[in-house]
Parts: sequence; C-alpha cells; structure tokens
Amino acid sequence: MTSLAELPRLRIRLVTPDDTAHFGEFRCGNTGDDQDFADFLRDDALNFQALRTVSTYLGFREDRMVGYVTLLTDAVLLKSSERKKLRTGEVKHSGQGHPVVPALKVAHLAVSSDLQGTGIGTELLRFALFSALEVSETAGCRLLTLDALPTRVDYYKRRGFELNLDKAYEGKPRASMRYDVFRENPPGWAARPQ
Repeated sequence: MTSLAELPRLRIRLVTPDDTAHFGEFRCGNTGDDQDFADFLRDDALNFQALRTVSTYLGFREDRMVGYVTLLTDAVLLKSSERKKLRTGEVKHSGQGHPVVPALKVAHLAVSSDLQGTGIGTELLRFALFSALEVSETAGCRLLTLDALPTRVDYYKRRGFELNLDKAYEGKPRASMRYDVFRENPPGWAARPQ
C-alpha cells in the first residue's frame, strides 16, 4: 500500500514543536471561523496532540505549509434507515442494528487562503480517508465523519458525504456528516492507490 505521506502533490506529516514557525504565517480566510482554525493550529494543536486526544497533520508544498487536517476517533448515532444503507448487519437477538457506528473524525481541515480551490483540501481529505482505512485494519472504523460549517456542507456533499439524520444532531451549529470508507464505487478523489 502507498504510504500516507506519499500521496500526490503534498507532503503530509505529523506536526512537531519545530513547526511553530509556520503557524504565524498560516492564513485560511477572514471570517471568525477561519480565525478559529488558525488559532487552533497556533494555540492548541500541539497541546492536544501531547494529550493524545487529536493528531494534526500538516500539508507542505516544498517548504511551505499550505494546509492541515486534525483527526480523532469518533462514533456516530445513525437511524435504522441510515444503518441499512451501510449494511452493518444486525446485532444478534436485539432486533435492530447497533445505533453507534465507529469512525475517524476530521476535527479541522484548513487550507491557506491563497490556495483554496486548488485541490489541497481534497488531498487532505483523502489523507484522512486513507487514515480511516488504516485504523480499520486494527480497530472498528467504518466511517469518516466531520462537523461541517454551514458554508462547507455543499463542498463535502460533492465529495460523497451525507448528513447524519439522528435527532442527536438536530439544531447543531455545524452539520454532522459521514462518508462510508467502504462504499462501493467511490468518487475519484477517494480512489485507492494501485
């Protein structure tokens, strides 16, 4: 299998304390949400990683950091109809499939504002997908999940993500979404390397 760090176009690696020089230069937009993504990188990424609650990966083109993705484990509640689409099976003697499905979550995904729309976000998402596939080889992991900003829901829908419909996610400021990492006929961005 192709190493995750060797995906096309970007060099992706785990953040280290030596990377803090890149943080001050990183800009991913002008909204408050964009500032939250930059602040997380600068103020929290290394601390949360030291606590083993998240792992943050930086994407580089040559020596420039152009984006990042933060991953953590997750589990989502799915309605019965959503579970049937996954064909996760029935829990013996329960009469219904287990409502909680294990996942890997994209907690943050940000791209340098001058490079948005160039495919870097999709490459970072692809890295997250292949990370979920690796996790599935040693532990339960069926989905790639995220909580999308309202302005990003369509971006993720175009990549095959679906909204989670369980009432637990109603009324949240960010849309809970999922992508089946074992879906048949994945879109081009999710194609596995040969």
